[in-house]
Amino acid sequence: MNVYKRADFWAKKAAAAGYRARSVYKLAALDKKYSLLSRASRVLDLGAAPGSWTQYVLGTAAACTAVCAVDVQPIASDIQDARLQRVQGDLCAADTRARVACNAPFDLILSDAAPRTTGNRTVDTSASACLAAGVCAYVNFLSSDGGLVFKVFQGSEHLAILTHLRAHFGAVCSFKPPASRPRSCELYVVARFFRGTCGK
Repeated sequence: MNVYKRADFWAKKAAAAGYRARSVYKLAALDKKYSLLSRASRVLDLGAAPGSWTQYVLGTAAACTAVCAVDVQPIASDIQDARLQRVQGDLCAADTRARVACNAPFDLILSDAAPRTTGNRTVDTSASACLAAGVCAYVNFLSSDGGLVFKVFQGSEHLAILTHLRAHFGAVCSFKPPASRPRSCELYVVARFFRGTCGK
């Protein structure tokens, strides 16, 4: 199966299952490998639009699991669930973090957010690292032993992020799900067992 047919496979599968985007199968693979949702009663989804990761959490986690979904774009209005709270705003903005703080602590923080790409690997990798830093700014909203999962592009910056997180989590690794495009430089950082306050 070539790259384009493989991508089309995941997109068609997502559409047939009623998910907003093919990226849902990246989260499904992460959850299967790391049991992300097994103990999560409060989940923060950063960069949530159009909403496929939020859909997955609401449909897969325990019935009592609440989700706070954050994005500068509106989260799909047809995703209706009493457990869902929407926060519209830039995830990197201080006022957005302040609004999210009211819902903390979270057992799991997820982010599939990615920067607008330019085609320049160096520029795109740097932009991804900056966005990842914005996601990591929420880490102190985690409960003890909580987890953090986010997308980042491979490069020296992503290695530095892993090193930083290892001082604050019991287990840190990176993973590329099968639904990622083979030529994509994206990886997902998986940090589990939060130990407590993480300095900036």
